[in-house]
Amino acid sequence: MRVATGNPAVVRSAHSWLPVPAAGQRATLNAEEMADFYKEFLSKNFQKHMYYNRDWYRRNFAITFFMGQVALERLWGKLRRKRKTVCT
Repeated sequence: MRVATGNPAVVRSAHSWLPVPAAGQRATLNAEEMADFYKEFLSKNFQKHMYYNRDWYRRNFAITFFMGQVALERLWGKLRRKRKTVCT
């Protein structure tokens, strides 16, 4: 089984889950065994993933909100300049 290297928690869990292969062989799991591993991993780490997702959405909402503020401020500035040039 090839384990993603980006998440150390998955790597640690996978190494404890994988069977020890014979010398010179690779450990392999079928699709059902991998599904069982990931189901167990996600169940154990549910709370951590929930907090991570909540924080991720909060940060992205804040960034999007500030991007909207900047866009409105720029639009308002352009409209004010146009109005000044039309009025004079």
